[in-house]
Amino acid sequence: ILKTSLLRMSYVDKIFGTVVSATDLPNREMIGLSDPFCIVRAVMLSGKVQEIYRTSVIQNSLQPIWKEAFQSSFSEQDQPLLLLFDLWDEDDPNKRLEEGGAQHLGSCAVPLLSAVEPAPRKRRLWLQGVSQRHETRLNQNGVPKNAGGKMTPGAKLSRQRSSHGLSLKEDRKKTFNIGKGSAPIKSLFERLMDAAVEFKNQMTEKAIAAKKSVLTIELRTYTKTTKMPYAQLFQKPLFIHDADDLEKCLELPDWTRSSYTFPKKLQSEPERGSLTAEDHISFVYGTVVGASFLPSSHSQPPEAYCMVHAVSTHGARHFVHRTRTIKLMICPQWSEAFYAAIPEDFDCARLQVSVYGATATNLMTKALSTGPEGLLSEGSNHEDDWFIGRAHIDLTTAVSGSIIAEEAPIQGGTASKQERVTTGFRIQPSVAFEVMVERRLRPRFDVHSGDGVKMIPRRHHQLTRTTDPIQSSLPIIDNGQQLMLSVEAMHMEKAAKEALELSTTGALAFRRGPKHDWSKYPTKDQEEDEDIFAEKPLEELLKEGGDRVDLSLLEVSKKPDDGQARVVDFSKRELRRQARSLPDGRFRHMNLLVLKAAQPRF
Repeated sequence: ILKTSLLRMSYVDKIFGTVVSATDLPNREMIGLSDPFCIVRAVMLSGKVQEIYRTSVIQNSLQPIWKEAFQSSFSEQDQPLLLLFDLWDEDDPNKRLEEGGAQHLGSCAVPLLSAVEPAPRKRRLWLQGVSQRHETRLNQNGVPKNAGGKMTPGAKLSRQRSSHGLSLKEDRKKTFNIGKGSAPIKSLFERLMDAAVEFKNQMTEKAIAAKKSVLTIELRTYTKTTKMPYAQLFQKPLFIHDADDLEKCLELPDWTRSSYTFPKKLQSEPERGSLTAEDHISFVYGTVVGASFLPSSHSQPPEAYCMVHAVSTHGARHFVHRTRTIKLMICPQWSEAFYAAIPEDFDCARLQVSVYGATATNLMTKALSTGPEGLLSEGSNHEDDWFIGRAHIDLTTAVSGSIIAEEAPIQGGTASKQERVTTGFRIQPSVAFEVMVERRLRPRFDVHSGDGVKMIPRRHHQLTRTTDPIQSSLPIIDNGQQLMLSVEAMHMEKAAKEALELSTTGALAFRRGPKHDWSKYPTKDQEEDEDIFAEKPLEELLKEGGDRVDLSLLEVSKKPDDGQARVVDFSKRELRRQARSLPDGRFRHMNLLVLKAAQPRF
């Protein structure tokens, strides 16, 4: 099934959606309520993020209702996989997002393949914090990726409504990129306002935690199926032996349809080998749902967080995602979406989900060694935290677009000091997750080992005859042997051509008179004698000269009736004659009919 699925490729080419409403949004204003608006973005197969729609701003509301529709189309070169919904509280429309123009209210992600028919159109999504936003996702040390950096200049916030349709204005299509640099310096008034809002949030933290912010949307996606790039190489490799084969390889249209680079072994002085295509997991995405029955430490539930790594066939690891830390819960529910583009040279075989317990000792040690600023910029090393256990998901047989939903047991963790338990019943801790992959065919060039592996230079062919149509009608003559032909050979070639025509038409066998020897060069007397093939008696021909008649092809016999000699051609099979001893009757009649029908007609 996996091999068959790699011959065809399905991707989302059309998206139709509606941002309906949101409920129980957090209030980021000191006075009044938030002014929310929503930004819709798509995560591509290459890992890039592109904005496709932005709603209008609802003033002073924590229960906004938009009911704004959007749609977008995509091509084969930029295939979308997820939709990101980011809700913001507008503060200053003349500033950028990261310069105080808006405050983050929540984010969520939706896989596009989960919205294909017959899936329900309407959805209710739980809005997460900064750990779910694309630009502020946590790294391995638990620090947002853009900490200590700033975002590239983008379009400013506007109160105008986005246009509904396939085309958006150029200033509204922007891709967020993180660059190095120092964070913008805030004024004293802005810092006082941030401190006041933070104090207000801490006072109302329990009330906010009791309510979950929910975004209601309607989404429908449509897919398109085409031939997988490099499917021909996957079924049959292309052997490269010389420069002509290399040019044929460069002319393949799949190089423009795929994001994979040209093999480095073919870029400069390639050797003999074969170009094939192999299976490669190019994108991994899913959801970390939660964990259950985690062990306690010092009679207290752990402050658990989860890390997701992609593991290669050689054991190498590639970081994918880290969840937020949930305090003092043995059954934490993260419900965070993770996604990552796998590098081209990384062969992903399985996914590793590890669960850790944060310790206050690790944080205090990091703060004393680097200071508070170092703790905020670098975070704490997960290797120093309490390792609870990990689970593995095998991806070797996962098909593109299929969902793997499991609750795997957590194993391999370090035991913590626990109170003595008298009962023998113990529950195995586990972690629940959902995983999806996208598989593509990756080109690979293998060098043939052995002697003579160098590539053969380009072959040069020399034409042995001209392209002139008049010259092309003449007999084929090799230019290397043209000077060796004599006049006698040309006459013999002409005679052989005439003999071939007479033999093909059958006229040579039934021609009366002596047959000329075509292999001998004719003398001048023979050329002047126009009656050489005239019908003459055999005695007269013998008197004129035996050297002019080849007796090897003739048989002289005397008929009993008139005594005249007749010439017999043994190159032609003679018809059977009727036997005189055959009695009269129907058989004698039938034989005459057969003989009459078999005689040639001219």
